[in-house]
Amino acid sequence: MRRINKEKASKLLTKGAILVDMRSPVAYRDGHIAGSQNLPLKNFTNLLMKTDRKKSIIVYGESFEDKDLSHGCNYAEQLGFTEVFVTDYETLK
Repeated sequence: MRRINKEKASKLLTKGAILVDMRSPVAYRDGHIAGSQNLPLKNFTNLLMKTDRKKSIIVYGESFEDKDLSHGCNYAEQLGFTEVFVTDYETLK
C-alpha cells in the first residue's frame, strides 16, 4: 500500500485504474470523486475477487487513519494485487 497524490492518481486513472471510495454511503452521497465506486470494506472484498490482479487500484477514505481503508488495502495485497494505492478524499478533491 503506497500513498498517492492527485497527479499520480490522475495518471493511473487515465491508464484504467479502479477508483474506490471506502467511505460510508452517506459520505459518498454528500460528495465523491467522479468515476469512483462506493465500496465499504465488505463490498470491496467482493470486487477484489472479480478483478484482474494486475489492475491498479486507488482506494480513498476520510483519512489515512481509517481502519477499513488499511484493512482493505492489506487484503488486496494479500490476494496478490501489486498496484494498490491509498489516499484521502481531500487529496483527490
